[in-house]
Amino acid sequence: MATILVVDDEIDMLETIAYNLERAGHSVVRAGSGAQALERLAPTPDLIISDVMMPGMDGLAFCAEVRRRQATALTPFLFVTARGQAGDKYEGLRVGADDYVTKPFDLPDLLARVNGRLQHRARATDLERDLERAQERWRQTAEPRELEAARRDQARIAAEIHDAGYVDYQAPREDSAALRAKVGQLEQRFPALAELRATSLVGEAPTFLRQFEEMLIAAAGSDPTLVIGEPGTGKTAVAEAIWRLGPRAGGPYRTINCAELAAGDPTIAAGKLFGYGRNSGLPNLPREGQPGLLEQASGGVLFLDEVGELPRQAQTLLLLPLEGRPFQPAVGTGAPRTADVKFVCATNRDLAAEVEAGRFPRDLYERLAGNVIRMPSLRERPGDAAILAERLLREATPAGGGSLQLDPAAREVIAGLPWPGNVRQLRNCLRQAAQRARLNERDAVMRPDLGEELLRGSARMTPATIPAMPAASPAPAVEPAGGPASGPRPDVARLVQSGFSEREARELLTLRDTGYQVGDAETRLGYSSEARTLSRRLRGMTLKALSLTNADVDRAAALLLAGDAALHPIVLRRVQKVVDSLVEKLTGPDDALVDGLPADYRRHALAVIATLRQRR
Repeated sequence: MATILVVDDEIDMLETIAYNLERAGHSVVRAGSGAQALERLAPTPDLIISDVMMPGMDGLAFCAEVRRRQATALTPFLFVTARGQAGDKYEGLRVGADDYVTKPFDLPDLLARVNGRLQHRARATDLERDLERAQERWRQTAEPRELEAARRDQARIAAEIHDAGYVDYQAPREDSAALRAKVGQLEQRFPALAELRATSLVGEAPTFLRQFEEMLIAAAGSDPTLVIGEPGTGKTAVAEAIWRLGPRAGGPYRTINCAELAAGDPTIAAGKLFGYGRNSGLPNLPREGQPGLLEQASGGVLFLDEVGELPRQAQTLLLLPLEGRPFQPAVGTGAPRTADVKFVCATNRDLAAEVEAGRFPRDLYERLAGNVIRMPSLRERPGDAAILAERLLREATPAGGGSLQLDPAAREVIAGLPWPGNVRQLRNCLRQAAQRARLNERDAVMRPDLGEELLRGSARMTPATIPAMPAASPAPAVEPAGGPASGPRPDVARLVQSGFSEREARELLTLRDTGYQVGDAETRLGYSSEARTLSRRLRGMTLKALSLTNADVDRAAALLLAGDAALHPIVLRRVQKVVDSLVEKLTGPDDALVDGLPADYRRHALAVIATLRQRR
């Protein structure tokens, strides 16, 4: 049986859980606080159960520390707490918890979850051991036939590890057939859902199907809903679904892009939301004023897209209507106004991290995160790319233009790509492919119709799998149209072994492929150029590389090169520029030095700052 660490500051609850676990045959280590639990992580427990609300170090901070430690990074972690709000659950899962049980709980259910987690981790350990053996076999063999067999084994095991959810602390996958049956029942109860499933929300992957129940829950209530996901994952479609599935379907639906608001005049931006009063003095406005989107959406839904970009002035003003309280027009004079609005907000940013970094108001985030829906990326939806391609191909066919089919070879390419731009990128690809097919008078989209750039990418490893070890001799470079190749693609595993995450490795490889042209790399990754996502993350990865190399500029640049020595001068200049900017400000406060950095990189920046100060 297993050794389980149980953490709770309430002695009665601690003993209740421990007693029932011991009755089930497990060995229990008890801790009355997060700090005490940290002292009892050695030897490493097989599973951890923790309360969230505890004095001193709470459960969230304890879980984050558990995940930071190499020995416990993959140890199954369950929260047991009286806090059952969706926003609280999101916070727990964000810091690395595997599951979340709300008090009062059913003891058989808790034991079933514990046993399921233990079996899940045991299977993951077996798979990881199999993968290590396959990689060792790959390194030792020289026979081409055995080499190919070893590669297939690695790919199969790596795919099984990912598909079973053993990566990034995901919960076990639910049975696909059971999920489809459940969604089918929901479609019968809610005809609007069946229509949405046939048009804008197409897919059969379990990670996608799970979101429909969340949408229905969010649609039924009046609390705000926060939709999180990468660009192109369908956040706008989810917002419209929440409107159409809820009691406000007969009311208005208004949408506004907060990034566009942020790019304009702050006063005009606030006026668009909160309205203009009398005598505003602004041109092209009636003297008696004009209602804003809040009043226009009264009785319905207001969708705030890219809410993380909302201007500061509007962030402050938004607190009142979020609570149903009267608000003043943003410009001019007039009586207080009210609006009965359900708010749906979307973002591709980690707002919780933005709150911690001081770039987004905590009180606003807490109000927005009443319901949280996370839309999975297309690479997290195995099999859905091909299903979507069929649907998008029908959309790309003009009325009366005849239907186009998808050739099996083209389908295979589409199914195997990571699609960093998600559904948006897939839609653009299919539109162009359909035009090529019609131009060549074909009734099917063939593999060449997908485009040279996409086909070159299809030969590369997708980020959804763990790649094989590098070959003993480099593979020949692919000659792109219009010029020589930049060399063989570097090994993702080597970057991960150097200390980078898989996401960072994917970003570095994309930067390498574009010659460190950040704008081009952002386009390939599907990042927002306005938010400067990749620029900020590249600065963070540079500081991480410096932290890993004790602030050695040359070694840090070598880590960031992603295998292309030709880029050394460019990368070296970038690293040196980051170091020079820190040296110029070393006498300032730490907060000023790390301002603007993603939260994940602050500790690396502080380590580099400390090293540079010691050398002065």
